[in-house]
Amino acid sequence: MPGRRNVGRQLTGKPRAQISQIQGLQNEGLTGASFNSQDHLRQSEHALNDDSLQTSTSVISNLSTMNGFAFETFFLLYAVMALFSQQLYIYRTVWWYPKTLPPSSTTVNFHLIDKNLTAFVVLLFARRLLWLLLWQYVKPLFSGATFTALWVVICFGVFGVWSLELLKNILALLVEVTWCKLMFLCYPILLWIPLNGLCLGCIGYTFSLGNNSCGKHQSFLWKRSCEKQHFGDDRSNILDFAWASNPSPEQIRERIKDLTYDVNSRLMEIIFGSMVCSYYAGLIPMFFTKPQQSYDVSWSLQHATLIFINSFVMLASYLLPSHYLHMLHKSALLLGGYHRYSKELHTTMLGDDSIDDWSPHHVFQQGNKVKFEGSVFVAVGKHNVAYPTNRASKSYLGVMFRIDGIETCPASVASGSNIGFQSTPFQLSKPRWVSDDDVNCCAICKNRFNQIRRRHHCRCCGKVLCNKCCTEKVPLPQYGLDNPERVCSACLPTASCVTMSYSSDPAFQLKAVTGLSSLCRDNPAAVVALGGAHLLLFLAKKAAGRLQTVTHVANGLHTLSRHECLTVWLADVGALAAISNMLTLASENMSESSLSLLVDALGALRILVKTNESLKVLAFNAGCFPVLLTLSNHTDSGVALTATITLCLLAESPQNHNAIINQSKALRLLLLKVIQTADEQVKEHVLRIMVVLSAGNNDVKHIISSEDTSCGGVFAQALNSKPKNLQILASASCVIANLATYERDQVLLQSSLCAVLEQLKYSHPEYVLMELIRAAANFSAHLAHANTVLLSIDHVVGFLSNNGSQVNNYAVRCIFNLLRHCSRDTIKALCRNGITDFLLRLTEMKAVMDQTVDALNKAAPPIKL
Repeated sequence: MPGRRNVGRQLTGKPRAQISQIQGLQNEGLTGASFNSQDHLRQSEHALNDDSLQTSTSVISNLSTMNGFAFETFFLLYAVMALFSQQLYIYRTVWWYPKTLPPSSTTVNFHLIDKNLTAFVVLLFARRLLWLLLWQYVKPLFSGATFTALWVVICFGVFGVWSLELLKNILALLVEVTWCKLMFLCYPILLWIPLNGLCLGCIGYTFSLGNNSCGKHQSFLWKRSCEKQHFGDDRSNILDFAWASNPSPEQIRERIKDLTYDVNSRLMEIIFGSMVCSYYAGLIPMFFTKPQQSYDVSWSLQHATLIFINSFVMLASYLLPSHYLHMLHKSALLLGGYHRYSKELHTTMLGDDSIDDWSPHHVFQQGNKVKFEGSVFVAVGKHNVAYPTNRASKSYLGVMFRIDGIETCPASVASGSNIGFQSTPFQLSKPRWVSDDDVNCCAICKNRFNQIRRRHHCRCCGKVLCNKCCTEKVPLPQYGLDNPERVCSACLPTASCVTMSYSSDPAFQLKAVTGLSSLCRDNPAAVVALGGAHLLLFLAKKAAGRLQTVTHVANGLHTLSRHECLTVWLADVGALAAISNMLTLASENMSESSLSLLVDALGALRILVKTNESLKVLAFNAGCFPVLLTLSNHTDSGVALTATITLCLLAESPQNHNAIINQSKALRLLLLKVIQTADEQVKEHVLRIMVVLSAGNNDVKHIISSEDTSCGGVFAQALNSKPKNLQILASASCVIANLATYERDQVLLQSSLCAVLEQLKYSHPEYVLMELIRAAANFSAHLAHANTVLLSIDHVVGFLSNNGSQVNNYAVRCIFNLLRHCSRDTIKALCRNGITDFLLRLTEMKAVMDQTVDALNKAAPPIKL
């Protein structure tokens, strides 16, 4: 898309790769037309570190959690009570005791409990609390090399005593039980060592003693030592990404790598801790009962299961708090991701300068195409620093860049451009077949292949399946296969509709587009991967005169556009041009049957243009603006409002401003709409369009002022209309304030000035007052209107009492302008009312006072030679 790619270069005059290259991390944001990827990255970081994300995802509240000591004490008490309740059930009675004995001997028989076993289990449960006390409360008491060595000696002494007690109980048990039961007792510890090395994670927390270190991936992501990261409030250190250090893409990837390891470590600790608690509190007491003892095995197993569930929930809520999960989501946004745009790098792509080579030092924005390892990828996230083929990054992002949880590779046109909105039939690139050696079971039914159950390839998706799941055969003209070919049951519905769309029979085309429209809702991943989206656009062009067919196309595109990861791709394959064509068809056929077409087409267009600036420019170049201007006068209020809102979105792009101004009668039609329509929402959005246009250069301001005058003072009428929607007053005042900065048009704005001064007499919310007083201040800067504004100085002075408000600044500026043009009359008016407030507000402006003092020192030097 040359139009879209040129937009990125008009911003800076540099190739996109240079735009996205990080150059030093010193800039402090966007200034003017310049752009730096690090600035963009920093803006996202500030947004991500705010209390709310600028995404559709709601913010996870930062729930309060226990500190480390409170949690470990509570968890130890829970484990001991779980052990006690299991032993209470097992030893509550024995069946062989004679009934002649007192009840105390036949109800609770704690004297049968093995004290060595109980002591061993309780000591094992206390490992977490013991390690926490040593690390968090004892270690801070020691500082310096000598004291640190003393602390290490204390640690080894405490854990030496603890280990000796464990060994003592094990030896005592060895006298009474067999080696087999002893192996059961030490099974979790013996299982941990082969999996994690000689690491005390099974005893306390991360403390490396061997080569397979639990902390081997630690980096600057943590500001404190790795061992301290899990304790209560100190666990929040892992959340400190130190984004203020302006990390480079390499640092972000390294941080995500560390964070991924930390997540895995926490999950392992949760699973292992809950299993240890359930094993020793629920199962071990059952294994070490005497053969003559009777108890209900089913109840005891249920009790052990409940211990595991409760322990798992407690550890998960402690080690995975809400703000930690929130941080995982924010870090995923910074990492980004890619979708494979084309499996093969075609000859036509090699000469396309809009496709950059992927570099580990660049930050690619959403929609950028990159070449990597012989394939073309499309950046899907807002900022993308991940490796395009890194599966670990994809798994880290989870479902963020999937269609309904399914990883999808969009279809592409085999030759030429990847545009689906064309009148001539085209062929799609054939899918790459999965090798027979890579799979051993059917991709659908999961049955293993053998001598009877043979392997077959689906010609649509390329997967390996069994004969039962890949038995249907249909022609596939989209791949140049006119003879029936094998298609799996998963691809069959979409492939059949795509095949029918190649028919010249309108009935078959209607049936195809109806099926594809339904599949866009039920199975959008298959529609995108098998060329259904391309064929929807193709039918929008081929069946342009058939309203019913085009209506189904619009419905399908609207459904697909709701998937955020598809918006840029849909624009690349020609969806904007197709929508413009469908809107033109519907506007020419103002009937009730075209209403559903308008609703779906406008909905899809609105979603697409909200994605980024480049799509706004693409939509304008596709011819959407004139038809939207026509539809804004539609008899249906919903259609008219949606069209106006979409017009407002297109006007938000500065690159569309000149084109809007130069559009024949477009500005006049918009201004007349403010007067003629009774819908205040439509008025509000039209005035928003005027706000962004009036912020342009002086030529644009002159054109707007001239059209406003020729239409009878639209902005003045908007101010005097007393609307219920006060945003209309704010927007109209903002437009007038912007136009008032151009001295040449002061005569044209006479009616607007009178309307502004009239509104100053009334009480309004602060956001309205700020625009009104700003307009008055801008008018007072010109000698032609100074006397007129001076007549309302009493109302301007009334705003000086708003201490600390922005309204104050505009009121002071207005009075200063009046002092410059008609000083005597202004001073007289101030002496009657407001001189005190004016001087107080003036002294509060430190920068103004400093500049005034400097100017006075120059005019009257303190020292004269």
